[in-house]
Amino acid sequence: MPVAATEQNPTGIGPTTSVLAALIPRTFGKSHFSAARQADFLAWAAAGGTVLLAGTETHVCVLQTALELKALGLRVAVIIDAAGSRAEASKQAALDRLRFHGVELVTVEMVLFEWLERYDRPEFKELLRLIK
Repeated sequence: MPVAATEQNPTGIGPTTSVLAALIPRTFGKSHFSAARQADFLAWAAAGGTVLLAGTETHVCVLQTALELKALGLRVAVIIDAAGSRAEASKQAALDRLRFHGVELVTVEMVLFEWLERYDRPEFKELLRLIK
């Protein structure tokens, strides 16, 4: 599955941490809070499937990206337990707004088990170990 990261002002704020960067094959720098306003990211996101968003800040970059992708007709979901804000109230306000605008809200476990589909796959035991 295609995975990418976006970086807001990496020279000022800092790049993606090295642990995550080692796992992510593609990174998009951005100056807009919404990654949907970056042509290269938008082309990547529009290539197919549901765009799953995670990260920070939920109430700024994640929110604006999700709303704009949805407005452009793309399928988008926000992984709520993989998104954060400095203040819980800001995150909750963003989730309320996303829900109001029809953006799907999911959890990591929901996504993993939907991808897995069956318990009798060899990956099931490894997945179970990771989520417990």
